[in-house]
Amino acid sequence: MADYNLGDWSPSRAAYQSTVLLCADICNRYGIYPTYTGDTDGTFTEHRMYAATSCPGDWWHAKMPDFVNDVRNAMKGRFGMPIECILHPDESQKLFHVSGNSIAYIPHPDCITALQDVAEACGQDIPYIDLGTKEAPWGWRFFQACGQEELYKEMIG
Repeated sequence: MADYNLGDWSPSRAAYQSTVLLCADICNRYGIYPTYTGDTDGTFTEHRMYAATSCPGDWWHAKMPDFVNDVRNAMKGRFGMPIECILHPDESQKLFHVSGNSIAYIPHPDCITALQDVAEACGQDIPYIDLGTKEAPWGWRFFQACGQEELYKEMIG
């Protein structure tokens, strides 16, 4: 039997998130509750549990408990938003770094350059988004959706 060991390989963030969403969809459609027990008793198993192989590789093997938890959260619609951007809300003079539901104030323009340099080195891009105006405060609504109302009030208010 072939050993499809993926070694130290790990998927991109987009591939991982797509896999989580696919598994969540399958589990929702067929009434499967995702469990990982580390043996064949769970609903999520690995090839190595049934054959003399190291498939799916060390990264996936170590990640399985977190992966199954991400699938459960996605089934409930709570899988972290695959968002990363520099946000300029409601015509304020402030900029924020958004990563998932986390929002952090960017105190200096050099921080943006550093974030973008790191992202570029990782083969990614961080978009810059103007969101809302004083008359239509969509930035405020975004902060609310992320549970960050206090940060908005403190920084933009």
